[in-house]
Amino acid sequence: MVENNRKDAKDSMEEIILQTAEDMFLSNGYNGVSTTDIAKRVGCNQALIHYYYRTKSNLFTKVLERKTVSVIKMIKLRFDDGISFEEKITGIVDLHIEFLRENPRLPLFFLEEARNNDEAISIIKRAFFDYKDELIDSLQESLDKEAAVGNIAQMDAFDLAMDIVSLNIFPFLVDPIIKNVLKMDTAAYDTYLDGRKKEIVKLIKCRLKK
Repeated sequence: MVENNRKDAKDSMEEIILQTAEDMFLSNGYNGVSTTDIAKRVGCNQALIHYYYRTKSNLFTKVLERKTVSVIKMIKLRFDDGISFEEKITGIVDLHIEFLRENPRLPLFFLEEARNNDEAISIIKRAFFDYKDELIDSLQESLDKEAAVGNIAQMDAFDLAMDIVSLNIFPFLVDPIIKNVLKMDTAAYDTYLDGRKKEIVKLIKCRLKK
């Protein structure tokens, strides 16, 4: 029992450190955060962070991997559902936008890090490319099957993924403009995002037509 309690405490502290690091990285960027800063926010000593994660780079990678893996697994499950291809595309758009709703700071964070921080973008690339093939291969298999029976035009899966991602993330990149200039409150913005889902699905379906 004592050993289990120690393990639970370790897992809890490890998770607290990870969640705190995620919030601080997203708010201040990779270069704007140190392990000392994270330790102060958590209320632990810096040595404990190094015990669990060794370096800031490792901690940053863990944060990105968790985000990357969670959305890729959700989308890949959609391909394994046995539903129609049209339902899969609708589901992918829906899942990705809901993920962005839960993580609205991610698109701008990735953009800023890519522009200003070579070390951070190399970590982001490693975290993404470790998992992208699994998703792209599943998408390509579905595209090839649909194209073979004449339902859609032949298309490269990576190109389609980029079309979907770029359409989905744009509202989150410009949300201050949408909310402030167009004077949208939270309810109106949520309604707008729901409408964008439907519009993006229409655009992707048009893109896939023969």
